[in-house]
Amino acid sequence: MHSKTLALASRQPTPPLFRFVPLALILASAFPAQADVVLPEVEVRSTAADDPANPKVRSVSTATKTSTPPKYVPQSIDSVSVERALDYGQNTMAAALSGVAGVNNASDTRFDNFVIRGFTSSADLFLDGIRDDAQYVRDLSNVERIEVLKGPGAVLYGRGSGGGVINRISKQPKDESFGKVNLRAGSYGVRGASVDLNRVINEEWSARLNLNEESADSFRQFVSSNKRLVAPSIRWDNRQGSSWVLQYENAQNERTPDRGISSIRTGVTGAFQYALPTSIDRSTTYGNPARDFLRDETQSLRSTFNYALNEAWSLRHVLGIIKLDNQFENTYATSGVLNTGTGVVNVSRTRFTQDLQHNNMLNTFEVTGRGNWGGFKHQLLMGVELGEQERNVTLMSSTASSVTLSNPNLVTTNGALTVSSRNQHKVSSRGIYVQNQIDVTDTWKLLAGVRQDNFEIDSTNLLNNRREVRKVNALSPRVGVVWSPVAAHSFYGSYTKNFTPAGGGLIGITPGASGNDLSPEFSRQYETGVKSDWLGGALSTTLAAYQLELYNRRTTDPNDATRIILTGLQRSQGVEASVAGKLVSSWYLRGSMAVQSARVLEAEAQYIGKRPTNTSRINGSVALSYAPKLGLYGEIGMTYVGARFADRDNLLALPGYTRMDALAGYRWRATELQVAVTNLTNRDYW
Repeated sequence: MHSKTLALASRQPTPPLFRFVPLALILASAFPAQADVVLPEVEVRSTAADDPANPKVRSVSTATKTSTPPKYVPQSIDSVSVERALDYGQNTMAAALSGVAGVNNASDTRFDNFVIRGFTSSADLFLDGIRDDAQYVRDLSNVERIEVLKGPGAVLYGRGSGGGVINRISKQPKDESFGKVNLRAGSYGVRGASVDLNRVINEEWSARLNLNEESADSFRQFVSSNKRLVAPSIRWDNRQGSSWVLQYENAQNERTPDRGISSIRTGVTGAFQYALPTSIDRSTTYGNPARDFLRDETQSLRSTFNYALNEAWSLRHVLGIIKLDNQFENTYATSGVLNTGTGVVNVSRTRFTQDLQHNNMLNTFEVTGRGNWGGFKHQLLMGVELGEQERNVTLMSSTASSVTLSNPNLVTTNGALTVSSRNQHKVSSRGIYVQNQIDVTDTWKLLAGVRQDNFEIDSTNLLNNRREVRKVNALSPRVGVVWSPVAAHSFYGSYTKNFTPAGGGLIGITPGASGNDLSPEFSRQYETGVKSDWLGGALSTTLAAYQLELYNRRTTDPNDATRIILTGLQRSQGVEASVAGKLVSSWYLRGSMAVQSARVLEAEAQYIGKRPTNTSRINGSVALSYAPKLGLYGEIGMTYVGARFADRDNLLALPGYTRMDALAGYRWRATELQVAVTNLTNRDYW
């Protein structure tokens, strides 16, 4: 795949932001601040002014639910600026996380999905710390950055795959008035416009509004998309430690479902072989362009209230409601089979529709405090989480006529739709957790936490009124230590544990199915590494080594194919390295690389020794940018993704690839002119 983009920008002359807006013609217009607002005198002390061009982050929140410098987090965590993806006109999670070490994209046409350290993480997605595991493609227009915590995160967030936690940090009202307008255009019919308007109302209140609308075609025939987003928010801050933020977001995404080109199956039963259809035009599709559609509408309401009891202790309440309404109809290829006699590949297809409503509601109550107890400095976090989720889904399916791989006739007949499933799934989750960050000495820091979870799944098959309820209790600990013999280098080690109950990923169980009564799958990770600062703190690096295991893995009983047992084991071992920061004046570097070995060690005989799906041995990226405040700026970047297997049998390999991206622009006062190119060398890749 390949694309090229053009951009022009104009924006408000309050401190210039390093902004590469993708593919586009960008006009950012300054909105004058209110002249009658009088702010109180405020004394500000800082060691250095924030530099929006610098990829190094000062603090992260996902790892501890407190603002903590990354070097004191005894676990790997990446903070990804969403603007880097938007610079290239790519408004998806897949684009934003491309090249992050140890993270492989496994998203399909319907929803975001990632493999972290060999474990799928479609249900490990969060928005401002609120579980957001519904199946849809997320809009990033109202997102500031994405934090990826590698390894188990159950100690703070409850159940998960164990691969990691992906948390989107949204844009919130700020203490300065500004306005930006962005217009963009690019290849494959990309057109878009967005507005980001922030207003200081008075000394305690501020508000922000983000709007986005965009449309695009594709290098894929008959494939197009339309997105729109409205996200207002308001913030109150009494400047004495108490605050309240209320946010609403409505995002709509209508697009053509596209599942790509079918692989080619050869061989006989029991000895299948698969090949990539390399001779097929990349634009070839196999759906029904007159009928296929996919529509998501998501709404979220989030309230975060902080109340300062005194200088040391505070209370926090978070309410999050996320609702998804999804409908789609899709005719898609299921397999391409080579006729060895004629040489023709016939593609089988299936048609199905989905009507899905998914609702999440989360309440958390937390107490945080600092103090000196027992001769040590402590930062204590205690919390209670109450979650309710409901997923209602109706599927209808039918047959669809087969077509040829090279020249499909898309004006074909379909069978009558029949209801294949209609289910209602409800989840109630209760969690209580405590975490302590302890400064043992000036050079030793300890992080310890534990969480007790109660998970209940209630599933009903509405076609036969069969219902099943299952409850699970699990304890999830974490302990980590950081040693800083010198200020610039911090060595760390940690142990974390996770649990995955039946029905806790894609919400729901099948009433009466084998395995519903079993205890959860568990994962555990051992990680050690060193986080360092260089060039006087301008540049930071991380080097980490880990072993992550999923045990109690669900497998089929070798003596009874109808039974599920907990005897499986999957292990990932790897090394990751990352760098981010400022090299010299106006020159910046960011990058990461992972080398990992992921294997299924104990499972059904045919899977033992196999690599998990969509898991590359090596992946990473590096980007060098030149970003003065005014004048010419530019960036050159490279992303490498190693070979992956498309199936758990490891019969079809997707070859590795290297992609080059680049941009250049000119900035003067409030205006930018920019050109951005994705896949600079125009290389085809899978």
